[in-house]
Amino acid sequence: MCALILLLALGLTLGLHAGAKTDGAQVVVSAGGTQVLQKPLEGTEGRFPIDGEYPLTVCISGGRVWVEDSHCPGGDCQAQRPISRPGQSIVCLPGRITVAIRGGGAADLIVG
Repeated sequence: MCALILLLALGLTLGLHAGAKTDGAQVVVSAGGTQVLQKPLEGTEGRFPIDGEYPLTVCISGGRVWVEDSHCPGGDCQAQRPISRPGQSIVCLPGRITVAIRGGGAADLIVG
């Protein structure tokens, strides 16, 4: 019985991840609560410097986003793995900067 429940949970998890769509998804960067950058996730390639108390560089390539360089204490934002799906984000707390993927038709909840 436990094996059946684990198998069902694994299938559900894989199905939800496979269903995440990135068509039309946008990379949105906010600093201090103000949006400072918005680029399409798909088809964008480049490095984008973000100014602020602790400047950082956001990289977008191959449908993935990450913080390449950061001048904040600790560098936790730089240590985070690249993100690639709507709903994911990278946060630099000392710099008050968020890098998020929004849109893309991903559902928060499936009922039915």
